[in-house]
Amino acid sequence: MEAAIAKREEHFRIQADGRCQCLLNGHVFGSNPQDLLKFIGGAKYQRLLAKAENEKQIKRYEPFIHTSKNFGDKMYCSLTCHLMNKNLASIERHVQGKKYRKAKELHDKGEFELIVEPDLVEEDEDEDEEETEAPMDADITIPSRLPTMEEEAGVQGDEVPEVKIQQAQAKCGSPMRRKQRTAHHKKKRQKAMP
Repeated sequence: MEAAIAKREEHFRIQADGRCQCLLNGHVFGSNPQDLLKFIGGAKYQRLLAKAENEKQIKRYEPFIHTSKNFGDKMYCSLTCHLMNKNLASIERHVQGKKYRKAKELHDKGEFELIVEPDLVEEDEDEDEEETEAPMDADITIPSRLPTMEEEAGVQGDEVPEVKIQQAQAKCGSPMRRKQRTAHHKKKRQKAMP
């Protein structure tokens, strides 16, 4: 069993009863080394190994970049207040940016402190408390109903303002001209029918 995990001691631990436990996912293997070798050669172990290596590389950027407490699948930068994806490529792209480099330079000089990520759950609760505690202004009056468009335009009942009639006539022409066009089209349709 020890020979099977000789090169991978950081990922496996031999228990007192002779079984082997994988530290990456907590899986416990029996005393048969063939089961362990089969697991090591499989795709699941390779994925776990890649994930562990990625997390190890990400840990290089702590205390500046760490897992967000509001979004578990994101990383939070304490220098720039920036959220980024939890993969090495996103973090390295952020670290190479101008804003991060300038903030890190100021932090190294002692002119800039790390910014703690705000807790979104607490802020929502605080806003709810403020809304309930704030007194309503007595000076504000709310009308029982809002005026209609006709009331705002100063039009009574079915009356149409003169301006609207003129606009409609400008679009369609005079009522007499409309009748002439309609009659002309009727004649054309009758001639076209066999």
